[in-house]
Amino acid sequence: MSFMDKMAQTLNKVGEKTSEVANTTKTKMDIAKVKSNVDEKYKLLGELVYTALKENKTVDDQVQAYINEIDILKAEIANLESQLGE
Repeated sequence: MSFMDKMAQTLNKVGEKTSEVANTTKTKMDIAKVKSNVDEKYKLLGELVYTALKENKTVDDQVQAYINEIDILKAEIANLESQLGE
């Protein structure tokens, strides 16, 4: 194998690794973004429950809607985390 062939092979490996690191970083950023959305939903859910209890109101449908949204976001996080494991 000539020097140029070895250099081309090395550059190929470097390019592949760079792409892999970029994809991993993007996935980690996506996970952080979705986790932030989950935190926001928890906050809104807490405010809703607090206000409802304080004012003796029932908000079962609204609470369930937040729970469903949080479950969807958590499934998205699990999916993204599984991509990191591949």
